[in-house]
Amino acid sequence: MPPSTIQKHQNIAFMLAAFIVFLGLVVYFAPYGGREYLALRDNIRQINTEITTLQAQNQELKNEIAHLKNDSSYVEKIAREKFGMIKKNEIVFEVPAKQHKKE
Repeated sequence: MPPSTIQKHQNIAFMLAAFIVFLGLVVYFAPYGGREYLALRDNIRQINTEITTLQAQNQELKNEIAHLKNDSSYVEKIAREKFGMIKKNEIVFEVPAKQHKKE
């Protein structure tokens, strides 16, 4: 008994679905396929985040340079805080930190 037309269509539909699934798997796992695309997309997101952070740090450094070039009181403050510098004829008194009494 020959297969009916409906059965032929079902077989063709099954073969087509199987081919589409196979093709999807090949595309996903192939070199430069979907899996690698997703990994590269995540990598690009991470790099863009890092770029944004570095741009903010760069702007902070530019602001610091502008302060150092244009604001002598800022330069004096940095010299005193970071390098312990004093003005001529200035006397520095160091006050020791309070120590807790032992009981």
